[in-house]
Amino acid sequence: MMIPRLKESKKWSSLPKELLEQIEGIFAETFEKNLSNCKVIAQGRIYSKELLLRVGYIEAGRLKQNNFECSFPYSKSKDNVMNLVHAGIDSLGSMMQEHFSKKETDFPEDWTEFKVENKILFLKFSTENSDLEEQANKLLGLHEEGLVKGNDPKEDIDVAKKTMGIDED
Repeated sequence: MMIPRLKESKKWSSLPKELLEQIEGIFAETFEKNLSNCKVIAQGRIYSKELLLRVGYIEAGRLKQNNFECSFPYSKSKDNVMNLVHAGIDSLGSMMQEHFSKKETDFPEDWTEFKVENKILFLKFSTENSDLEEQANKLLGLHEEGLVKGNDPKEDIDVAKKTMGIDED
């Protein structure tokens, strides 16, 4: 499960499937030599104040998935999503390049701020298996359909109060 950087990031929309497939193709082609026996996985979410992008790979027959993740501050009125996605691809590509070129890499496992080309972004590394997480969520009935996913606990409380006829006025 992708974990957003901002605590207030609750409701989200996924980046389009076609875009994620293109990103997977870019990484598979760019790192073809290193990923010949691997599946590349791209995921992305747009929250009200954050854009989250993850590119990972998993070797055939393995459970551990190596994920490179970035988070950008996002404002619907100021930012172009595709520009942020492109900056994310570049940053995650640099992380992956470093990962493959060095035997030992020490990437942050918590969101860490970086400044790249006058943009502030946050990067981290994780080893969560996306497919296993998705299967577990389906078994637990946590798989969400629709365009907007996630929940806002305050909104849930407000709906519950209205349902029960509780009025705070």
